Amino acid sequence: EDLKEIPFDALSIEEKVDLSVAKKILGEDLRIVGNISPIDTLLRGTPKDVREESIKALKCGVDLLAPGCGVAPETPTRNLRAMADAAR
Repeated sequence: EDLKEIPFDALSIEEKVDLSVAKKILGEDLRIVGNISPIDTLLRGTPKDVREESIKALKCGVDLLAPGCGVAPETPTRNLRAMADAAR
């Protein structure tokens, strides 16, 4: 809850964080970025897996889709495209 006191516009949240809890704690003023698993979903998953996780994250309150951490080397471009397409 102390994070609400810092004048950030957005905060990157890793995929292990429950989005509904994060949104409740952080409120509506702080935008949430991230939450897509960079390994299990983006690297190892299919485009369908990526779309499903991305849509779920958006419905749970993510404001900007992004990996929960950095993009792993060798992440398939088709999976990154699926994440971008889900945001539209």
